[in-house]
Amino acid sequence: MSRSVGWAGPSGLGAVLVCLAAGPAAAVVQCPALFSDGAVLQQGVPVPIWGTAAPGEQVTVQFQGQYAAATATDGTWRVTLNPLDPGGPDNLVIAGERNTLITRNVLEHLVELRQDEEQRNLFSGAVLW
Repeated sequence: MSRSVGWAGPSGLGAVLVCLAAGPAAAVVQCPALFSDGAVLQQGVPVPIWGTAAPGEQVTVQFQGQYAAATATDGTWRVTLNPLDPGGPDNLVIAGERNTLITRNVLEHLVELRQDEEQRNLFSGAVLW
């Protein structure tokens, strides 16, 4: 009984060499969907902005007259803006070495998470295992 191994050989080394020859994919600066057009950021408190980028990539953030910079480590970056004044809409600009993200119509307001009586009653009878 013969076994066909193709050009890659029994270890699949050919496929590995093809992937290595292609080189690393160019990573671009990215942010979570939380920072999308029409976002609302909390006023009056320090505001963290974060995302991903290629390790070692310099990332700058501009918002409401503030400027902050960070270098991506382990593929992630984070800056913290000083407390924001209420207002907007403003543009949040996040720039890396390969791309620039512009989030439009960002508002700065008091953000409150509330739960109404109906929601409390809905979850009060839940059984957690």
